[in-house]
Amino acid sequence: MDKTEVMNLVTASIRATLDAKGMDGAMTYPVTPDTTILGSRSDLDSLDLINLLMKIEEVVRERTGKEISLVDENSLSGPASPFLNAGTLATHVLQKVEH
Repeated sequence: MDKTEVMNLVTASIRATLDAKGMDGAMTYPVTPDTTILGSRSDLDSLDLINLLMKIEEVVRERTGKEISLVDENSLSGPASPFLNAGTLATHVLQKVEH
């Protein structure tokens, strides 16, 4: 998977998560690399975040055959959370896929 494919996966997964909440992600909520995922400005709650991460892990497994875990000690204790926005999440996913 390359950077563009991972970013498309992340934004599509965020849209699907928003749609499942009854928000039309594609129309009323444009998802960009700056879209907030974690924090008070996000429309996603903690359960939505877990579902989002699981969906991304599943798609990566289906497309690459590689098992990744997006939540680990480094992602939770690092200086900056990889779950802040769509761009940081895409970078995090790409790092996991490449290792």
